[in-house]
Amino acid sequence: MPTNRCADGLRFAVARDEETRIVLHYVSERLHQPVEYGRLEYDCQSQNWVAPMRDACLQRQAECYVEVYLERRPRKGLDSLL
Repeated sequence: MPTNRCADGLRFAVARDEETRIVLHYVSERLHQPVEYGRLEYDCQSQNWVAPMRDACLQRQAECYVEVYLERRPRKGLDSLL
């Protein structure tokens, strides 16, 4: 891992799951200490994030998290997501 990284861990939790949107809370950590936290919202109908994260690598991790989450909890009446 790069020595000058901003975080060495990222945690996600589903805060709210509605049929058309999923709200996530996230915390990035460095040396087991919180560095940044926030909220992400995924629109299931448009299959887009309401506001993506600033960091492309962290954004991709959020996308992977939601993709796996949706595999386990598919949306009713919506075509394949992600």
